[in-house]
Amino acid sequence: MQQRPYIVFFDGVCNLCNSAVRRIYKADNKQGFSFAALQSDFTKRFFAEQHYVPESDSIIVWTGTTFLEQSDAALYIAMRLRFPYPLFRVGYILPKRMRDMLYARIAKRRYGWFGKRDTCMVPDQSVAALFLDQ
Repeated sequence: MQQRPYIVFFDGVCNLCNSAVRRIYKADNKQGFSFAALQSDFTKRFFAEQHYVPESDSIIVWTGTTFLEQSDAALYIAMRLRFPYPLFRVGYILPKRMRDMLYARIAKRRYGWFGKRDTCMVPDQSVAALFLDQ
């Protein structure tokens, strides 16, 4: 399996994050995204190799040269998906600080609102090749 140009690291036990990952791979018409759970050995090795310590525990994106977190990660992903997701670019109207505050509020409450799994998501065979930690 060949790694795609961008990697989405996600909380593998979070139902909201798992739902977002499913939406991303279904809308990724350019086939640019690979995925890895934050809890995986692949992610731990990759972060160590890049000398990266995440500030976030939800979705993080590797662009090929840098890591993006919080609202920057979400907007970066949206801009690379098929319509209507690029419309979320209007989020850039808000100052980064305000976007990140909103993002952090949702991330903090995600388990209570959307639930949590006991184990990381296991993708079905049709998309398993997209997951670097399988």
